Amino acid sequence: MHPPVGRAQLAALAKTDQRWMWAVVPFYLSLGPLGTLIPLYLLKLGGTAITVGLAITLYNGVTIPASIIWGLVVDFTAWRRKLILMSYGTSTALLFFLYFARDALSVAVIYAGVGFFSTASSTPLNLLVMETAEKRRWPSAFSLLNLLASAGTTAGLIFATAYTAIFSLRSMMVFLSIFAASSVATAALTVKDPPVTFERRSLSMHKDALSARLAAMPYFFLRLPRPRHFYRFAKERWKANNPIFPLYVGLFAFYIASGLFNTMITPGLYRKGLDESQVFMVIMTGYVIQTLSFYFSGRYIEKVGEKRAGTFALFLRSAGYIGIAASFVLFSAGPAMYTALVLYPLAAGFAYATFYAASNVLVFKTLGTHAGSNLGIYSSLVAAATLLGSFISGYTSYYIGYYFTYLLAGAFLLVCAKLMSMVNVRSGFKGEAFLSAITLLLCMTDTSLHCFFQTP
Repeated sequence: MHPPVGRAQLAALAKTDQRWMWAVVPFYLSLGPLGTLIPLYLLKLGGTAITVGLAITLYNGVTIPASIIWGLVVDFTAWRRKLILMSYGTSTALLFFLYFARDALSVAVIYAGVGFFSTASSTPLNLLVMETAEKRRWPSAFSLLNLLASAGTTAGLIFATAYTAIFSLRSMMVFLSIFAASSVATAALTVKDPPVTFERRSLSMHKDALSARLAAMPYFFLRLPRPRHFYRFAKERWKANNPIFPLYVGLFAFYIASGLFNTMITPGLYRKGLDESQVFMVIMTGYVIQTLSFYFSGRYIEKVGEKRAGTFALFLRSAGYIGIAASFVLFSAGPAMYTALVLYPLAAGFAYATFYAASNVLVFKTLGTHAGSNLGIYSSLVAAATLLGSFISGYTSYYIGYYFTYLLAGAFLLVCAKLMSMVNVRSGFKGEAFLSAITLLLCMTDTSLHCFFQTP
């Protein structure tokens, strides 16, 4: 299913002009724990679920214009090295300043700043893959880049789980900034501007490149959607067998659910009575299972089809959310933690990997002749849904309870499952062609949308 990434590729990486890829490992090691660390730190500063929800909403809101701004910078310049060094260097400084933040507003603003500047490296990194590798090696090169980023994120979560079991949460921020600083040094030594550059539009013309770009940041505005594009999108819902409308509206519901659940899973577990290390352990387990699931979900999708696999994954993910909600009502901290250790990896691991793979295959199939505007509509819907979910989650959790937020997220997933069952596109995306949509799945996002900054 996946382009093989083994010892030969890793050995070759150290001897070629693609050794710049190693810089992503310490960078994502520093960012991997951040989506869990920030909610925990806000709660320790006296914040509430509303505080966490608003901070995550600010972060999500900042990354949307950031993807547009940095995309335009790439369009009007040939910068690769400058943008990557600026992105890594600024993120390092902000992580260091986070140690000195003593109030919720400062933490939220710094976190949003990390989101804004870390986004700058996404497009240059993916373009560098195309510019430094032969075209026939693009699938394995993109897989290797995402594998290294995924390894960094996993190492970061393992480090956070072990570190917070002994030391304070706040002191860990110093080490995260040190890890980020090492990525700056590695990038400075290895990243070079290529002699021949590609336009950003090139990422949408090759399936592997588009998949990897959406993995790094799910907003991709080749052109900003205009009202007429949304009018065409709404009008096409009346066409027989039109797959775009139910698919995109279903994804809108999916990302609302993810925004609701992902924003509140960390504060929910902490308020339930788990300590910081136990919270990191639950998140780490979910991420590891998700990464492993990406390697096996492709064969399952090829066997049963995207629609059937995606719908089943949605029911499974919804059941996981609802089960965790029930454990918050019925159990104390200990049994609730064990329940989360089982259901969270199921929902954020196998179910997420399967749905994400299936839905992205369907998105690519339905881009059609309006690829630029359809990508803009898709990105706008994802952004709006994530913002809405994260914003609502704080208020529902504070005034009703965390369990209600999880139940609400599960209900939105059922809506998404119903809409997915209405999608009708050509089946049979097999073999080598499937690699294009599956490449991005080594990268974490759930809505993570926030790819490595929040939980899946």
